[in-house]
Amino acid sequence: MTARSLRLFIAVTAAGLFAVTGCSGISISNDSIPDETYTEPVSSGAFDENGNLPNPCTLLTPADVNGITRREITRIDRSRSTEGLDRFCRWELEQGVLTVFISATSADDFEKREPGSQDIDGLSDAAYRTPSGHLFVRELNVYVDVYTTAANGGAASSQNIAIGELVAEKIFSQF
Repeated sequence: MTARSLRLFIAVTAAGLFAVTGCSGISISNDSIPDETYTEPVSSGAFDENGNLPNPCTLLTPADVNGITRREITRIDRSRSTEGLDRFCRWELEQGVLTVFISATSADDFEKREPGSQDIDGLSDAAYRTPSGHLFVRELNVYVDVYTTAANGGAASSQNIAIGELVAEKIFSQF
């Protein structure tokens, strides 16, 4: 199982569990992570001086997430790692979820995709949406995987597709 397949499985499973269990109040998992949630956006390339990718929680503020999804955040789960080439952030919303993975990739690796995926033109260097509702967007050697059920109609609804594209554009605008 590839890293992308594993992330897809985890995101779909987590979204299903969230839908079944619900949520009340807001909680933010810190898990001994330095408080990097509200730092300034990455402005000079995707990688930091040590070759690490940013935590997506640093690229989208809670106000960004609320504004794009039109939903209130009830919980934020972020990567436990403070360094590396594979990071994630998950915002549980009053209705739905928004999950963003950022990983290093190559153009060839990016083209290995789930059967039935559809290309999306005009979004960064390359982009496609999977039948399960994930939006994969590549710019140079970084890709972002956005999965959202923030709007009604399931992950592949036109509203969720639009939310995913706005999230990807916001993230890549900071590289």
